[in-house]
Order: sequence, then C-alpha cells, then structure tokens
Amino acid sequence: MQGDRSLLTGALASESDQLPVFYSVPEAARHLGMSPATLYRAIDAEQFPAIRIRGRLKVLREVVDEILAAARAGQTVDVAKWAAARRAARGREGGGADAA
Repeated sequence: MQGDRSLLTGALASESDQLPVFYSVPEAARHLGMSPATLYRAIDAEQFPAIRIRGRLKVLREVVDEILAAARAGQTVDVAKWAAARRAARGREGGGADAA
C-alpha cells in the first residue's frame, strides 16, 4: 500500500497522537545515550537488533524501551548478550531471526 503509513504508526490513532513504532539509528542512539556510529557498528556486528527497509536501518521502539526499562530497574544490560538471547527466544517461538 503505497503511501499508507498506518502500518508504521498504528491502526486507530493519528500519527501525531502515537509514538513511532520505529526509530532511526540516530534517534535510537540519542535515547540510549551513545553516538550513532557506535550503534551502527553494533548493528553491523549483529549485537543490536534492527531491520533494514530499502537500505535504511530502523530500530524498533520496543527494543529501546526494553533496554531502558532493564537499566532503570538497576540491571546492567550487555546489549550484545541481550540481543543474542532475544534472537534465540524468537527462534524458539518460530518467529525467525531479527534482520540486521
């Protein structure tokens, strides 16, 4: 559906009322307090989950939210180990691997 952004922004809420489903790499890096270059390297090394849409890398907001929630709960988050565990869990659920 060309031009239909409802798949990326949610079904019922308008775009202005809803948080984005995806962050750009620089946006995700800003939320995580790191440089975009560091996050790009982690994605390239398959140490951070991302998806590629027509050559552009996007990070799911839920991934950033999960990492930040764990950090706020006092956990030290090793994102490479976290991403590997998440990928393995999705594989066991039949969801396949994250595309990076």
